[in-house]
Amino acid sequence: MKNLKKNSIILLLITFIVFVFVLKDDFFSIIETLKNANYLWIIAALLCYFIAIIFEARAYQEIIHGYQYHYTFKQAYKMLLITKFFNGITPFSSGGQPMQVYMLKKMGFV
Repeated sequence: MKNLKKNSIILLLITFIVFVFVLKDDFFSIIETLKNANYLWIIAALLCYFIAIIFEARAYQEIIHGYQYHYTFKQAYKMLLITKFFNGITPFSSGGQPMQVYMLKKMGFV
């Protein structure tokens, strides 16, 4: 648990530093654009994103459920998020699928 807190703090610090570098040139114009945005469309976009994540995790669960009976939605959701993370941090999005294989092997499916 101590490592989780330490890693979470490090991740938040890195995220803050990235935001500072990204927003440093046009910070006030970006804030003004966000103020003028239609919040209904932002909420609709977030809702669509979360619904897509739920369907994708459910698809993972159904596919793996055919091979192994005890595969929960929580496990499928965790695998989905880890896959998205490793696709995001590796060049050409090549890290997600090997991580899926690793996770499934660790769980005893492969």
